[in-house]
Amino acid sequence: MKKPRNKAYRPKYVPAIPIMFALPQAKKNDLMIEPHLCIEALRTGHGRQEHAWTLANCLTIGAALSKGQSDAAKKVMACGMEAIRLVLERGKSGKWGFSGTEMLAVMNGVTLADDLQQISTRRQVRDAIGYAWREAA
Repeated sequence: MKKPRNKAYRPKYVPAIPIMFALPQAKKNDLMIEPHLCIEALRTGHGRQEHAWTLANCLTIGAALSKGQSDAAKKVMACGMEAIRLVLERGKSGKWGFSGTEMLAVMNGVTLADDLQQISTRRQVRDAIGYAWREAA
């Protein structure tokens, strides 16, 4: 005797695609580790122009991501941007480094930029990087 055939069509379950995609952890690490290494190089006196520009780029990306955030986040990013501007001005004379208050402002800005990158989607980070490149040009 044959087994009765089940004629009901049951489509294969396909989970819904999430609307928000985060960056893979390896790319997040690449975005976040380099600025901290640059802070350390400038803090110890081994910094170069490239380190200061990397920090400026990181802070610009953070400023773009902080546009939808609170006023406190915008203030932290503005203080960090002002501090890195002073570092870049001082660097024109050949001295690459921080004062104490500049280092704290830049460290707070980079930490906030890291936190904002963690909670942002790929599209938001992509748009912020595009903004940083347009500002640099």
